[in-house]
Amino acid sequence: MLQDPGQDDHDGDLELDTSALDGPDPHAGEGLDPDDCIPLDDQREQVGYELFDWDPSELDELDDVLHEMGVPHEWVSDGYEVVVHEEDEARLDALLPTIRFPDELPEEADDGDDTDVQVLSDLFVAADRLQTTTAGEAVSAFLDAAERVGEHPPYGVGEKEWDHVVELVDQLIDLFHADGPPEEITELAYQLRRRLRPLV
Repeated sequence: MLQDPGQDDHDGDLELDTSALDGPDPHAGEGLDPDDCIPLDDQREQVGYELFDWDPSELDELDDVLHEMGVPHEWVSDGYEVVVHEEDEARLDALLPTIRFPDELPEEADDGDDTDVQVLSDLFVAADRLQTTTAGEAVSAFLDAAERVGEHPPYGVGEKEWDHVVELVDQLIDLFHADGPPEEITELAYQLRRRLRPLV
């Protein structure tokens, strides 16, 4: 559920009073200092995760891990919903199952060769942005997605088609490292976007 920045139920540090409720207080664990948490930036897009079916111990553990990871976050909905920056959504998606279902990891969790299907979407969005700007966050987003390209294609994508995608990604990386002409970067980004469009 995407939230508008600045529309959290609580301002500043979260101090929940759940004495009259059955719900958990994510900051109730011993030794947990809410001030250690980096506050959310109201100028950046945010996304919320509703965790109404989570146990108090699970919410406490999630809050502890978010603090350890240094992920800016806030708790709303009486402590049953955690809000993070949209850019941290992928990290939360990967983290939540490890806390809720620690004994139910996928059988292929240790196989780091296959490319996560999310990379397709991230590369597509990055290529689209590179057609309008070849600097700043557009480049960072592309390079971040490129680093997650595995040895094998995502599920459902043919090896030959994936080879074309990887070739374009590699060419773009080389251009960035060589400080290549913006027009060449834009053209390759356009070709990459066309390659990815049928796959996302």
